[in-house]
Amino acid sequence: MIDKRSDKEEWEKDITLFLMLCSKKDALFLSIPECERKGEDYVRLMMIALVFGFRCAFMRILGEAERCHADIMGIVAETVRDYDRVSGWIEEFVEAIPDKEVRELVQKEWERKRAAVDEKNFHFNQLLREREKH
Repeated sequence: MIDKRSDKEEWEKDITLFLMLCSKKDALFLSIPECERKGEDYVRLMMIALVFGFRCAFMRILGEAERCHADIMGIVAETVRDYDRVSGWIEEFVEAIPDKEVRELVQKEWERKRAAVDEKNFHFNQLLREREKH
């Protein structure tokens, strides 16, 4: 039997932890009425959430984006091979994490993920794979 309460708690925990990493600007973005938000900002936050393993936050952001931006998947398609844009978004996000210790931990995780990327043949899914162990 599925424990709906446990699933809801996990969902809320994931989203809360993601919001704790967000800058004031990103947290405010998530409080703006959905249809006034830019599609690219949704994609930026969706990709950041996925890179750092916040799947529930990703699903929430995607769900909101799909309600107001019919072209959201088009924006994703334009972005998944753009290493400079994606890495720039992630670096900006990491630099804006309010807590210094948390920022340093997230920075190390970003550096680890970035080291496994082939910039010339970049695709966003490279950031979602764990580095192969030798």
